Amino acid sequence: MVGEAVDGEVLQLGSPPRISGGRDLVLVSAFKWEWRKGWDVLLRAYWSAFGPADRVVLRLVTYVMQDAVEDGASPRVEDHIESFAADVYGAGAASERARVEVVPGSGALSRLEVARVLSSADCFVLPTRGEGWGLPVAEAMTYGVLTAVTNWSGPVDFAGDGGSLAIPVEGVDEDGFGVPSTAGLEEVLRRVHGAWASGG
Repeated sequence: MVGEAVDGEVLQLGSPPRISGGRDLVLVSAFKWEWRKGWDVLLRAYWSAFGPADRVVLRLVTYVMQDAVEDGASPRVEDHIESFAADVYGAGAASERARVEVVPGSGALSRLEVARVLSSADCFVLPTRGEGWGLPVAEAMTYGVLTAVTNWSGPVDFAGDGGSLAIPVEGVDEDGFGVPSTAGLEEVLRRVHGAWASGG
């Protein structure tokens, strides 16, 4: 079995132009907005690791699937983030947490546009519960971006053995999905921030 391939035409263009992250630590994640991708783990860990005064931003390339919208879900990812923050921390909590940005038009970006966002990252993060392969993980690693991914399923084949920062797994659920550790991801994010802050 051969996994999804990174687009060679994008690589031939050289290093994609970087989106300026200013002096902030830029964390990027790319996924479709669904439970399997671990967005809840990502937000909990990120908001536990950092506060609104920290020079950090979590930039999301994500979109709500059309079938979810047809079932009544809001098409705006920002609505889901605000709802999750309110459920966990109380009404209006999203505005009081470390900054999260959703890349506009995420669902319609070209591979080059995705590459630009991925290459803007100081670290790519994906606490997935399970992947067949994990194309955004492979892309981020190809662009030389430090990558943190769940130590489970498809990405282990190419990102394991020290190739990435491993997000620990607490176990496996009844459906065979990995259970990424929120506390473990929080620790990974703090390590990334510490290295960034010290210039390493």
